[in-house]
Amino acid sequence: MARLITEERRVLTGSLHTVPDIHRLFKLHKCDWMARDAGTYSEEIVREFYASYAATLRGSISKRSKPLAQAPLTSTLVRGCPVDISPATISRFLYGPTTGHSWSANTSELDYRWDIVRSGAFQRNAEQREAVILWLARYIAADGERAEWVTAPRLGIRKATLNFVAKFFWMLVRNRVSPTKADNQVTWDRAVMVAALVAGVEIDFARMLLVEIHERAFRTSTTYPFSCLIFHLCRDSGVPIWHCDWLVRPTRALDIGLIRDNANVAAPRREPQVEAASMAPSSSRSTPPLGAIVVPLARIQKMEAMMDRKVQAVNKRLDTFELRVLERSAPATDLSALQADLASLRIDVDSILVAPSVKTQAAPTALADDTVLDALFSGTAEEGPAPPHAKGQRHRSHRIEEEKAHKIQRRTTKGARIAEVGTTEGAPTDVPKGSGKPDSLAC
Repeated sequence: MARLITEERRVLTGSLHTVPDIHRLFKLHKCDWMARDAGTYSEEIVREFYASYAATLRGSISKRSKPLAQAPLTSTLVRGCPVDISPATISRFLYGPTTGHSWSANTSELDYRWDIVRSGAFQRNAEQREAVILWLARYIAADGERAEWVTAPRLGIRKATLNFVAKFFWMLVRNRVSPTKADNQVTWDRAVMVAALVAGVEIDFARMLLVEIHERAFRTSTTYPFSCLIFHLCRDSGVPIWHCDWLVRPTRALDIGLIRDNANVAAPRREPQVEAASMAPSSSRSTPPLGAIVVPLARIQKMEAMMDRKVQAVNKRLDTFELRVLERSAPATDLSALQADLASLRIDVDSILVAPSVKTQAAPTALADDTVLDALFSGTAEEGPAPPHAKGQRHRSHRIEEEKAHKIQRRTTKGARIAEVGTTEGAPTDVPKGSGKPDSLAC
C-alpha cells in the first residue's frame, strides 16, 4: 500500500493578538514561515525524493549498519539532478535569503534534553529521566508537578493535561515540525519541542526538519511530511516538473480559535456546544447539562477527515484542469485550405445555377426551297393543322388558285380551236404558242 503524504497547514495569525503570551513567543521563535502559503507540490516528485534518499543512504553504508543511526544526508539525486537539503538551504526556504537568520546562539539546552530522550537514556537513566520530566512539567503541564505523568511516566502525556499555551504550540509541532495524526497523545520527544517553545529556548527548525526527513525515509508505517518544502527544493535544483499531471495546493489551516480550553478567549462561543463524550466508565460519567448535544469525538474526527478528502479531491481536479489549459497551445487555422475549399464551393454553385442551352440545327436551305416550290405548284404538300383564326385565309387562297386554273384552261381551249380552223381551210398556219391571233397570209 502506498504511503500517504502529509500536507502542510497554514497557521492563521489573525487571533493571536488576543493571547499576548502566545503572540510574543510566536514572534520570538520567528514562526512566520508557518503562516505563509506553502505553495504547491507534486506527489510523484515527493515520493521519488524519499525513495532516492533511502537508496542513497543505504548504498553508502554497509549492510550491517542501521540507516537510522547514520547522520542525515545533505544532498540526494532526484531524476539525475542533485538536490541540496542542507540546513542552510532549508533555512533560506523558511526565512528567506536576506534575513541572515542564524542559530549559532544557544541551542545547547534543547539539544541536551532532546538527545536524552532520543538516545534511550530517558529509559535507562532514572536521574536524567526525572530531570527531564520536571523540566517539562514546569512549562507545559496545567497542574505543574502534580500532573499524572510526572508521578507515573508510563501513562504518557495526554493533551488534556497541557496548559493553553502548550496546547497551541503542540498544534504547531504536530502539524509543521514533526507531523503526526495522534492529537491526544504527546510523545516525549515532541513534548521536549513544545516545552522549548513555551520556555523561549531557541530552536533550529531547519535541523529539526532535516532529522524528521531522515527518519521518515526509513519508517514505512508513517506518512511523507514536508511535501511543499521538498518540491520547492527539487524545483530550485533543476528537477524537471513539466511531466507532472497536476500540482496539489494545501487548503487546510490551523487556528487558535479551534483549541478547546477555558483560557482560550479567542474560541468562538456557540450554543449549543458540542462536547466530546468521556472515555471513562459509565458509572463515573457526569450527566451532561440540559440542552447540550453530546457527540463522540471519534465521529467528529471522522467527519473532518471525510471533508478534508473531498476538498483535496476537488483541488486536484482544479489543478489538473488549470495545467491542461495552460499547456494546451492555441490551434492554428490553415487559411490556404479554407480558401481552397471556398473556391471549390463557389465553382459548384456556379455550375448549378447556369441555365441549360439547347442548340437548334438549321435545316438545309435547298431542302426548304424545294418544299416551298412543291407546295406552290403541285398542291400536294402536306398541310399541318391550321389555327382557327387562319381558316378564312386558307379558303380565300384556294378560290384564287381555282380561278387561275380556269383561266389557263380557257386559254388553252381557245388556242386549240383556232388551230383546228386553220387546218380545215388547207393553209398551214403557225400559231405561236400563247398567242390568240394568227399570222398574216403569205402572198
